[in-house]
Amino acid sequence: AVCTGTVPTNASVYAGDTSGLSVDTAYTYASPNTPAKCQYSCNSGYSWSGSACIADVTIGSFTNDGPILNGATATLSWSGVTGGGTITCSIDNSVGAAAVPSGTKSTSNLLSNTTFTLSCTNNVQPTPTTKDTLVRVNANQPPLAPTITGPTTGVPSTSYEYIFKATDPEGDQVKYQIDWDNNGSVDQTLPASGFV
Repeated sequence: AVCTGTVPTNASVYAGDTSGLSVDTAYTYASPNTPAKCQYSCNSGYSWSGSACIADVTIGSFTNDGPILNGATATLSWSGVTGGGTITCSIDNSVGAAAVPSGTKSTSNLLSNTTFTLSCTNNVQPTPTTKDTLVRVNANQPPLAPTITGPTTGVPSTSYEYIFKATDPEGDQVKYQIDWDNNGSVDQTLPASGFV
């Protein structure tokens, strides 16, 4: 007696399942192996779809453009998503659906280091394939140096108008500390209280 039919591609017959038969027996899928004969299972890296062993999903890379400034968004990038069947992917932390086999998506504004997980499945393998990327968020950055417009020379005890403009990388409000006599000490803080 023999096993009849064919074993699907990417599957293997369990050891000992083709010997000791008393009648011809058709090959059948089983996982785990049972006392019955002529059983096969999918090879490692493949899952049973009901009619074939299809490749599990693999993810080539999942990266980000960090480190980013506090309060900024990051761009997540992935590529090399492959496998059998119809693959769907998503990214956690409210990023949402992810294109297959590659793509990019922006995060929301981040205030702290955040790990994002790309999860892909073909709805056949027992658990989704995942890959993580950690977006590093730099601590609060100082404001950029201001641009100052106004006279570069003057006469003592005469009032002059100066305009100071500075921006902060995180969009925070700023205040100006001015060293009028260039001696390394702050002579005036504007505004006197609060920020602009």
